[in-house]
Amino acid sequence: MTALRLGVNALFYLPGEVGGSETYLRETLRALARRPDRPDLVLFTNAENDRVLRAEFPAAEAVPSGIAATNRFARILAEQFQLPQLVRRARPDVLWSPGYTAPARAACPQVVSVLDMQYKRF
Repeated sequence: MTALRLGVNALFYLPGEVGGSETYLRETLRALARRPDRPDLVLFTNAENDRVLRAEFPAAEAVPSGIAATNRFARILAEQFQLPQLVRRARPDVLWSPGYTAPARAACPQVVSVLDMQYKRF
């Protein structure tokens, strides 16, 4: 059986700066990497996290966007316009966006994680 090719939208991830969503991303990737039926990971990275993710997940395919995610506006634009092109070229079976936002369109099915709805109540 062929392994699932899982694209991971890590454009939101700023090492040491995004709190619980960083923990969620890294621990989920670690758990997936330990599975006997582990997926082939395709990590879509930014300028700040590319080296960190490559070092921590050397078996994953890293696809650098070059975007500086510290500029949130530029990151969201890249997510909407550049990321779909990178996804099309990398050909994952599914794209997982663990950081609340995702491209409006992608060349594969998508899963988006919304970790906190607290703003709706408070």
